[in-house]
Amino acid sequence: MTSALTIEGYPTWSPEGQRLAYEVSEFGFPHSGNTDICVAQLGSGEPVNLTRGSLANDRRPSWSPNGHEIAFLSDRDGWGVYLVAAIGGSPRKVLALSGANRSISTAPQWSKDGSTLFVMAREANRNFVATLSLESLQEAQGFPTYGACRSLSTAGLLCGATR
Repeated sequence: MTSALTIEGYPTWSPEGQRLAYEVSEFGFPHSGNTDICVAQLGSGEPVNLTRGSLANDRRPSWSPNGHEIAFLSDRDGWGVYLVAAIGGSPRKVLALSGANRSISTAPQWSKDGSTLFVMAREANRNFVATLSLESLQEAQGFPTYGACRSLSTAGLLCGATR
């Protein structure tokens, strides 16, 4: 994605297809404890680091449907889901995932209307899908990741969101 001496991964296109968000590990180590979220504009200059200045492990970017915000996972204040404006700004924690760890393997997923976030996590040897209403900041947890709610896309359809 860039010519930097870093490891870049988990790219995701913005809804309009002109920008690419991705995670970048400084010093070339994927779990060095300083992974940032960057955005590159197609056909223009240097990428913008949205999470610079923190030694946190910022991972798995996910664009909002309108392209204005990016949700991502971070351990900057305990594991959780954070939002940052796609043009930059201060990330804010919207969902704590206490007890969760690096075994979170999927990016947060947005409902089609951008009002709800879903994240699959593992806590105390239990997989679950947490949902967060961005309008009320109310969390629901406990959707099992087996049977009907096996994946985030399935959970989004069967657990009340429109994808």
